[in-house]
Amino acid sequence: MTTIITTVGTSFIGGCMRNKMDFSQTEDVLFEQMMQVDRVQAFSAEMASTHSLMKQYPNAASLHLLVSDTAEGYKIGALLQRYFETFVATVSVHVIDGLNGSAPETFRQQGLRNLVNVLLTILTEHDDCVLNATGGYKAQVAFAGIVGQVFHIPVLYQFEGFDDVIQLPTMPLRLNTALFAKFEQTFQCVASGQYVAEIPLELSEYIENINGESKLTAIGLCLYEYAKMNERGV
Repeated sequence: MTTIITTVGTSFIGGCMRNKMDFSQTEDVLFEQMMQVDRVQAFSAEMASTHSLMKQYPNAASLHLLVSDTAEGYKIGALLQRYFETFVATVSVHVIDGLNGSAPETFRQQGLRNLVNVLLTILTEHDDCVLNATGGYKAQVAFAGIVGQVFHIPVLYQFEGFDDVIQLPTMPLRLNTALFAKFEQTFQCVASGQYVAEIPLELSEYIENINGESKLTAIGLCLYEYAKMNERGV
């Protein structure tokens, strides 16, 4: 059974504006008004693309919605969950901590890493996943796409003006496993929560020190999990 993962942005608010709805109203009022709209399945980019994806994968058993750490994200996630529960047995909303465009440093240091972590958790817990990377911040969409490509998950996107999602072609992305092998002990220390006072220059894109703690960056987390997966022969 297929598991669909959908990144979520704020196109729902655009749907409200087009249909003269006030997004500040309660969820119940918004949901009732939305359900009265013609072609409600095209109300937002996430709704249109997920519906298109469900046509391609009619055996979808679960849907995971990845939303931003904002008031709008919480609200849109709740509305989309309520809507899609009619079509999919299990709908889960994942608020990505720190994924907030109004706080750039938090977005970079925490949001993207947490996005990768949530994606990898879903991929580990579920077989036969597909990733709908249509909605969300550009960086969110880009990193979701990278995770999908690196871990061999189909990545789909619905371009503006297209009626359906299309699967993005597989790119020959390879993470630097030789670098991981060279500094495996350092990666292991950081992954286990230890502090590394001096980070080798070669690892500056993969590990950073923040407020007295050593953390894997978003791409560092990708490399760590990818290398461990290869070690397990997965």
